[in-house]
Amino acid sequence: MGLTPEFLIKHVRPSDMLAWKIICQDTRPHSLRNWLIANQVTQSEIDNAFNDWGGLALHDINDEQNEYLFKRAAQDISQTRWNEYYQTSGSTILFLNESLLAELSQAAENHAGQDFDFIPPGDVIPLAVTLYRDRPNDPAVVRSAKGARLRADAQGNCCHFYSLIQWHIQGGALMPSVSSEATRRIKNSAELAEQIFERAGEQVTAARVYSFFGMHPPALPGVGGLALQAAAAPGKDDLNSLLNGVGTAPGATSVVTVPSQPATGDVALIQNVQTLDSYIAVLTAIYMYNNHPAPYDLSNKQQAAQFVIDLANARNFIVSGGAVKAIPMYLPMGQAKSESLNKTTTAANLHVDLLQALFGALALPAAELTELDAILTEIAASLKNLELSFTTQTQTLNHILSFYHLTPVGGTNPPINQMDVEFIYIQLAQSSWRAAVSDKASVSNFTLDMTITRTTATMSAGIVAANTANIVSSLISLTSNDAHAIAEMTKMKGVKT
Repeated sequence: MGLTPEFLIKHVRPSDMLAWKIICQDTRPHSLRNWLIANQVTQSEIDNAFNDWGGLALHDINDEQNEYLFKRAAQDISQTRWNEYYQTSGSTILFLNESLLAELSQAAENHAGQDFDFIPPGDVIPLAVTLYRDRPNDPAVVRSAKGARLRADAQGNCCHFYSLIQWHIQGGALMPSVSSEATRRIKNSAELAEQIFERAGEQVTAARVYSFFGMHPPALPGVGGLALQAAAAPGKDDLNSLLNGVGTAPGATSVVTVPSQPATGDVALIQNVQTLDSYIAVLTAIYMYNNHPAPYDLSNKQQAAQFVIDLANARNFIVSGGAVKAIPMYLPMGQAKSESLNKTTTAANLHVDLLQALFGALALPAAELTELDAILTEIAASLKNLELSFTTQTQTLNHILSFYHLTPVGGTNPPINQMDVEFIYIQLAQSSWRAAVSDKASVSNFTLDMTITRTTATMSAGIVAANTANIVSSLISLTSNDAHAIAEMTKMKGVKT
């Protein structure tokens, strides 16, 4: 990325999560993270600060109601510069998205050792905040600036900010005008979940670190605020009933690999998974409750089927970032990919066909596949015992599998692992399910007809770890259970490696 770490610290903040990933998840030698480590900032302090940057990037920059958040970040950055670096009369912070970062990087590379005008083609700088030393509480906000006057160093990295370039006025109107993004519609259930968990990432960090990163230390809600949030949530009995139902009527399954000889940090990663997965399970239960507040009767064949389907759909909605803002920070995900499978098989071959469809691309060892096969068999047996009855002929039997697995980080010595996850959302044709559980399935051919949607992510372990205490506090407040107890309720599985 053609921006020096010093320039990033002083003049740039991400305005969307893709830009956040580019800046905060870069681990190359000249990355901002490594520059900070070289400047005596600890890894935990960096993770906490980057977490706050992500929180800022999740707010709609075009919504003027959020403007105070961006102003406050700029004020903190500027004050740090005046107190710790050098005296300047003013300081400007640019809030840039992914495409603008790429365009700025390219422009700097094209003007190595030169001053240059950065004017993004067909785009604008959505927001810039300038503060002046003599009036720090009166920031100047510029929206839709045409560009900026900058300088690149000899290596083609943007290193100095001179001024904004603004549109000129023609006929009393600012040309061109840029319309605001439409406000995202959020379902009641996701909105409620966000209200309850919005404080989960807040941690007390040294004031100098917040100041260094240009973030205002968050104020924790008072007892009254937490009580009001809890009062608006489903009752503990309602949520625990839904969580216990996951084991009885499995529409969702979570599996984590557990090494027999863990490398450094593996145990902490697995503990982080348990916390994160329990967090997701409770969010899923809140979502389900708000869409179906009446209790499910799992002894009723139709209601049991509906519970399985609703659970799979709700969890898929949550893990795919469905309006729960913390998920993209904890689990930055790739693009979802769907594929259809339509294959003639028998019960004898079904296990092999399913394992290949679900895990073939991962090239897992035979021992792991054997354990995964046992888990799939247990799920199928639980569903068969419920004697599911569908409400329509076209209804599919849905299931989502969260497979957390350790993978080595390249170039580390001694070896260090990261926690990758495959979210595999299955929509199995009703006819395939009926044929698979039929008494004749062992000898008769039938069609395995299903759609698989796969989303891959790598867990931001440092961010999850930094937020663990508050996430667990929220879980206990909502359910009276900690992450370990919730994982037992939802029957989280471990696979030995």
